Amino acid sequence: LDPLERQRLHRLVRQLAWSHVLIVSTHLLEDARAFEGDIRVLAGGELAQVDGSTATLTDDDLIALMQGGSQ
Repeated sequence: LDPLERQRLHRLVRQLAWSHVLIVSTHLLEDARAFEGDIRVLAGGELAQVDGSTATLTDDDLIALMQGGSQ
């Protein structure tokens, strides 16, 4: 997506999240942070254990999870 459409998508997701459960798939940490909320990480075909949200997890936490580590 171009930057303007990406911002529009972020706004739409945030608006819908107030009244819906959304599943968003991304491999961009910036996008994961923009959506705010609980986060799940799929690493090596397995759902990684995550305690936190996009607001509380650091980039290092997320990178370690994506590489198959634990948080």
